[in-house]
Amino acid sequence: MKLKKSHIIPLILFSGLLLVEPVLAEDNVTSDNHPMGYFIKQEQEQSQQASDETSNSSTDETPNIRARSFAAAPVASAPSNLSSTDTSLPRQDAVDISDYQKWMVQSDFNALKSEGVKTAIIKLTEGTSYLNPSAAKQILMAKNAGLTVATYHFVYDPTNIQNEAAFYAQKAKALGLSTNTVMIEDAESPSQYYNWTAVSQVFKSTMNKAGFNNIRYYTSQGWVSSGVMNASTLGAKNLWVAQYLYGKPSNQNLKNTDYGAWQYTSQMYFQSTPNLSSHNLDTSIDYSNFFSNPTSLPRISVNFANLPIKNPTVSPFKDINNSLLKKDINWIYSVGITTGKSPILYDPLAEVSRGEMATFLYRLAGSPSYTPPYNIYTDINQYKNQILWLSAANVTNGTAPLYSPNSSVTRGQMAAFLHRMAKAMSKTPSSGTYTSSFKDIQNNQFKNDINWLKITGITTGYSPTSYKPNETVKREEMAAFIHRFYNKFK
Repeated sequence: MKLKKSHIIPLILFSGLLLVEPVLAEDNVTSDNHPMGYFIKQEQEQSQQASDETSNSSTDETPNIRARSFAAAPVASAPSNLSSTDTSLPRQDAVDISDYQKWMVQSDFNALKSEGVKTAIIKLTEGTSYLNPSAAKQILMAKNAGLTVATYHFVYDPTNIQNEAAFYAQKAKALGLSTNTVMIEDAESPSQYYNWTAVSQVFKSTMNKAGFNNIRYYTSQGWVSSGVMNASTLGAKNLWVAQYLYGKPSNQNLKNTDYGAWQYTSQMYFQSTPNLSSHNLDTSIDYSNFFSNPTSLPRISVNFANLPIKNPTVSPFKDINNSLLKKDINWIYSVGITTGKSPILYDPLAEVSRGEMATFLYRLAGSPSYTPPYNIYTDINQYKNQILWLSAANVTNGTAPLYSPNSSVTRGQMAAFLHRMAKAMSKTPSSGTYTSSFKDIQNNQFKNDINWLKITGITTGYSPTSYKPNETVKREEMAAFIHRFYNKFK
């Protein structure tokens, strides 16, 4: 694909998704069935050509803008054709396929599984009209082979991303895909000059509204390293990065390990069937169960529980006599929200951990019966079921795959926990903007939650103008917050 300088056109600012910069229009791009990595391969070829021209030319002529922005250092060889039997290669965890692989039959999928492939990532849609005509058959064959199925959508028009995502979600549901399926935005065309981070956020929110919560992003290493796709905003472990090395990749020199997965070749030949050995497949290494480990749980409803008195006698805690919040501590003991740090100690001045927070809120909801279908965190043990319940209730998603159960809860975070809990129980509107007299929360990310906490009377702050959002919550304070929450909504 060649780019002509005569095709430079201006971009219009559209809903904050475009940057007003020049972009090169592309010749002959009329198909609505691009295979994954098509434009990334084109950019790589242009980068190689630009490097060759730069190193071989004695003139001052410069390559075109797009090629120059992705130019690689001069190299001696092109990317290699790879064989799945080569044990020096990175793992072959996943392959991505589209209608271009309509030649695949059940025995090919079975063979991929036998060679160690775990996931088939199947193209579903492109734009707002194209559906892979082979998708249903490919999904069925992949499942029959015991492969995990993930899918992707090729973004055709970033300015229409909301409609594209809605179309993708609609077709996924029509094909009977679970809302737990990993759904991937393929971000590679038509230009790096779009605000792709904002585009991707709209894609995610639209998919979330449709019920799909396991959203990932595929793009080139160049777009990530240059900030076109912002790893901090989108989450580095949510990125599937394509980078095809010149020469042969090695399992002793893995690249892009900071991200969720690395697509390291478009030229893998699996050797276990005649079909596979004569057709190349895009192949990736999965660093963190990127294609199969969900980052969220199916949503559950939460009912407000009228808590009966379980312990009618005064608490046995010997260390709360001097606490100003002694009555609140005795109340959470009486209804079974706490059993203390020991039979006789509550430890009122200790900081509340995120694991303890989950347990307090789970018991506040009446300790509902809940069996999580799977675990989305890698660092939970002691409070596992309570934390997963809290996540399914949409009160927290942690920073999956981590929850950080031993980290302390700040007063700002505590406000967010309680505000979300009230929303989950339908005790407060699901949206709304609140104000208060606190002057020290203006730049805090939980400002609206804190203001909500103030107007409900659950907090009065340290003073009429100070809340101290970044201070950690003590166990005695948490007892008071939970007691007030219960009294407010019972």
